[in-house]
Amino acid sequence: MEEKATLDRILIEEIDTEIDPGAQKLWLDESKRRYEALLREELEARPGEEVMLRVRDRLRSTDR
Repeated sequence: MEEKATLDRILIEEIDTEIDPGAQKLWLDESKRRYEALLREELEARPGEEVMLRVRDRLRSTDR
């Protein structure tokens, strides 16, 4: 779990060089909430490639 939270933090820092501590805490809290829900089997994990394809499709559809 700590590895995923660390990865989230690193990715956020790379995207936004001016990190708002409040926003960073919200992202970390959300990551923790989702991970815990995954462990309780309340959420279904999806392959990263599938998720990225869906995100790209959504971004393309909003650019039109």
